Amino acid sequence: GMDVTEQKRAEAQIREMAMFPTLNPDGALQVDETGQVRKINPAAARMGFSVGAHFTGTIPDLGKLGLHACIAAGTTERVYGTQLGERFLAWTVRGAPELGLAFLYSKDITLRKQAMQELIRATELQNRFFDTIDVNIAYMDRNFNFIRVNNAYAKADGRLPEFFVGKNHFVLYPNAENEDIFRRVVETGIAFSVYEKPFEYPEHPERGVTYWDWS
Repeated sequence: GMDVTEQKRAEAQIREMAMFPTLNPDGALQVDETGQVRKINPAAARMGFSVGAHFTGTIPDLGKLGLHACIAAGTTERVYGTQLGERFLAWTVRGAPELGLAFLYSKDITLRKQAMQELIRATELQNRFFDTIDVNIAYMDRNFNFIRVNNAYAKADGRLPEFFVGKNHFVLYPNAENEDIFRRVVETGIAFSVYEKPFEYPEHPERGVTYWDWS
């Protein structure tokens, strides 16, 4: 037989050079089985990683195996999540047994997290506005089933907002003319507004005819 150990190691090194994502916008690290960082790309450097440093990030479910076991697994690829300070990372660990190295790919999603938090804050503000504004507002689907109404809308009919959810507007308030207007708006996408339009509450005949500006 022929000892092909050095040949396999050379082939592995060529593969490693080809696969290391130097220009990838996500951070990439090459780590040996002791946890020492052997190579990084520019994105990883910008994230604070450096060659020669010890990789201290936690990788859930891998702790009991360690980097050595991950490397020995060879072709195993797994995805993990961890948090490093204020930086959120998504890790893919790919074993390389010939080289005794693991490849760690990190994705800094701090901006996405910040955007999500901003969206949550904006939604909370919108909800507070929706619930406190004194203009009657209702959200409906294309078939005019209520999705949500605000407090003012519900109060005008002497009900709680939860009463309306899932119910059909024109079952509660039959009106052929209004239904035709609603359908035209859905079909054409053209908004409609009217002033002082007469309306009668079916369950409140004592109110008589009321007049509304609505869109």
